[in-house]
Amino acid sequence: MESDSAIRHPERVASGPARVQLRWTTAIVTLLVLLYVLPLVRAATDADFWRGIAPAATLVIWGVVAALVLRHRWAWWLLVVFQATIVISCVIDFPGWLASGLNALTLGLLLTPQIREYTRVSRLTALGTEPVPPGQTPSE
Repeated sequence: MESDSAIRHPERVASGPARVQLRWTTAIVTLLVLLYVLPLVRAATDADFWRGIAPAATLVIWGVVAALVLRHRWAWWLLVVFQATIVISCVIDFPGWLASGLNALTLGLLLTPQIREYTRVSRLTALGTEPVPPGQTPSE
């Protein structure tokens, strides 16, 4: 059983490759948060932002991103569906290279093994409810 200190501060326990993996995961999560937060902060500086439902939508998006940071699996699924829809819409109605590239980057980061492992989505059972330990198959 892991000690309370190991759960609160995994970087103190991890060594070698595990520490490198932890740093990559932290960097990817931080980049994802920035990719979701900064455009909305920039949009909030426009006066038209405050006239519609944009403030409420922003709070919902930030709530889902916060849930992802807290390792909720449903938040990962929701963001993947949301981001895939945005990438598809970029193909249909091209907004420009920067917006398309950042949306594709965000989807790519969500699909990295580090984020899937972070939210425990990497090896799901057939029902999609419980993660399967590495080295085992869902039928074991």
